[in-house]
Parts: sequence; structure tokens; C-alpha cells
Amino acid sequence: MSDITRHGTVLLTWLVAWPVVTVLVRLIDPLLADVGLPVRTLILTAILVPVMSNVAMPAVTALVELLNIRARGARKRKHENTTAAEPARQVERRLCQLSVIRLPTNGSSR
Repeated sequence: MSDITRHGTVLLTWLVAWPVVTVLVRLIDPLLADVGLPVRTLILTAILVPVMSNVAMPAVTALVELLNIRARGARKRKHENTTAAEPARQVERRLCQLSVIRLPTNGSSR
């Protein structure tokens, strides 16, 4: 995630962690209703941390990198098209300028 800022990384991590925590709480809470809160959170985090670090974040990181590569390619193609088309645009502008200028037909100047 080299192109993402630190704040973007924090936001992305939270966006991934929130649904994972929600699903884990939904699945685990009914099973551990009689267990105290410290034990429930211990079990929840024992599952959450490996899932986040080994499954969820690598998948999201790969997706972000893929999107960045595609975005960079699109920007590069757009820049190449602009660069390649620039001489043609200059010629077109010059032709338009010449057609606007009316040259005297009899050779005399105004």
C-alpha cells in the first residue's frame, strides 16, 4: 500500500476490521454468553488478529494495489494520448488562425 497515506491506511484497516468484528461477534457471542467479558474478548481477538493479518488485509492490499496499477495505467494512457495529440492540435489551431486572417486579394495592405 505504498500509494496510500497513513490516514488512508488507518481508514482502510478500520473498514476491513469493522465487518470482520461484527461477523465474529455475531457468531461467537451466542456460544460464549455465559463466559465473562474478558474471556470473550480474549477469544474474539485470538481469532480476529490472525484473520485480519493473514487473510483480510493481504486480500484488501492486493485489491488496492490492483486498482492503483489500473489507475496509473489509465493516467499514463491519458497522458500519452494528450502528448501524441498535442502537435495535431497545434497545427489545427494554426490553420484556424490562418483561415480567420483575411489576406488581401489584390496584393495591397489595409
